[in-house]
Amino acid sequence: MNSPSDPPYAVKGGAAKDEKKNAQEIVNYLEDYMLPAPHNKGIISVSTWKDDPTTTIKWQEEKAIYQIKTRSAIDALKMAVSMK
Repeated sequence: MNSPSDPPYAVKGGAAKDEKKNAQEIVNYLEDYMLPAPHNKGIISVSTWKDDPTTTIKWQEEKAIYQIKTRSAIDALKMAVSMK
């Protein structure tokens, strides 16, 4: 998770003090729903900067690389979970 420590630069709910809360929300979601298992590599990147709040999920399956990029971490996870 990439979050600014200065609240004016963070999206609402994204300041460093809320970083633990945001991470816990992601972990709670992943405890209930499974992401597609990557063939070899996978990554989840969450940024809560005000000017560029994005979550990117990438994973490899065989020779294909899949990527989902949204502004919301939970929305990105929901999309990734829905892929078969």
